[in-house]
Amino acid sequence: MPDSIEARVRTVIADVLDAPPELVRPETSLSLADLGWKGFLMITLEIEHEFGVAMPVEVPNGWTSVADVIMATERAIAAAAPARSAA
Repeated sequence: MPDSIEARVRTVIADVLDAPPELVRPETSLSLADLGWKGFLMITLEIEHEFGVAMPVEVPNGWTSVADVIMATERAIAAAAPARSAA
């Protein structure tokens, strides 16, 4: 059974931040002040690569926690689903 979206997002974030995966939980804070734009960009690019989706450019502006990244990823996957089925 494939890993859940949440587990995969948490793994991506842990890899980008070089953090232990067990410390990356939905309630973990992600702040622009701590990560900088480069950190947000790297997370976005890795999510896009992992899931084969395009994240809207403005999405990282609203991220304050890992849960926000999970929800944004779920929305991007859902938005891509009709395009994939039409192809």
